[in-house]
Amino acid sequence: MAIYLDAEVLYGLSLRSLEWSSLGAVAQSHRLDLAIPELALKEAATNWHTQVASKAADIRRAIDKAGGFFEVPALRLPDPDSVADKWLREVQLAVRVIPSVPEHASDALDRELNRIPPAREGRGARDAAIWLAIRDDFLSRREAGYFVSGNHKDFGEPPNGELHSVLRAEVAGGQPFTYVHEISALLPLLAQEGDGAFTVRELEGLPHLKEAMRSRLDAAMGFEITDRLVRSAFAAPLPWSGARTSVAEPTLWKIGHQAVYHLPTGQEVAVLRTSWMAFVDIGLTGPRHLLEAGFQEGQGSLIAEADLWVRRDPQTSALDFTFSGVDKIDVAVNIADVIPPNRELERS
Repeated sequence: MAIYLDAEVLYGLSLRSLEWSSLGAVAQSHRLDLAIPELALKEAATNWHTQVASKAADIRRAIDKAGGFFEVPALRLPDPDSVADKWLREVQLAVRVIPSVPEHASDALDRELNRIPPAREGRGARDAAIWLAIRDDFLSRREAGYFVSGNHKDFGEPPNGELHSVLRAEVAGGQPFTYVHEISALLPLLAQEGDGAFTVRELEGLPHLKEAMRSRLDAAMGFEITDRLVRSAFAAPLPWSGARTSVAEPTLWKIGHQAVYHLPTGQEVAVLRTSWMAFVDIGLTGPRHLLEAGFQEGQGSLIAEADLWVRRDPQTSALDFTFSGVDKIDVAVNIADVIPPNRELERS
């Protein structure tokens, strides 16, 4: 039996994360191998290279800015090629790679031309080739299989993003074939449900959790969010030419949803949806007439939801965590709209 992975499942996924180790634990316990088409793995490696290069560029820009205020220490930035190659080698040790074959390439182009899912609107040959590799491998093994891909626009169909009927027909008649959108959706299928709910107070005891969330908020400070923060802080749409932001330590105020599971290792892992709030100090750096008019310092606030994987060791009660997925970050116009007055933060 196998768990088939699409490329986007591996986007930004550390092989040392709880998400990956939990997947490996349930796969091993059910004697499922992790399999990925060669084309999908190449795409994931390219994405990893792009992310490393982007983060290295961010660090370089931050160093250049800091250099105008104080002497910064010498820092050797990572080489994207070597980092991506190392990541690829580690993945190859953990998964079974399904080799590409010429027939899949030609068949994928035919599906694109004829608008056969997962291709649509004259595109999608890559997705089609990935599907063909997974389909043929599944049919050849005559065992149950699981397919993980968040690309339900192409592999799925409305309204719930279930596997497209055309694709279901191609794997019908044999063992069960289950399609899910993310790794966390496999846990209810392959792991025993637990009952040890996590609390806000318990999470607040996790070392470095708030630091990690602040880093995620800092990384989100692109033009759009910064512009909206400036507007909210100064109560006017200002034609600013530059601003600096500093995110304060965020507050974890709610666990909106959680699902706890017992892993075969005896540990408990939970997938949580957490809600956060953080104030942001804003300083305008221009234009000159705004600074002279007193528009210099202000404060905005952010609200965010983030998926969090947390693992508890029942023997020691030790916890560790991994952020997962894409955060939902927005500018809070009125904190009272988020946390009503006189309401204490959740503690249970």
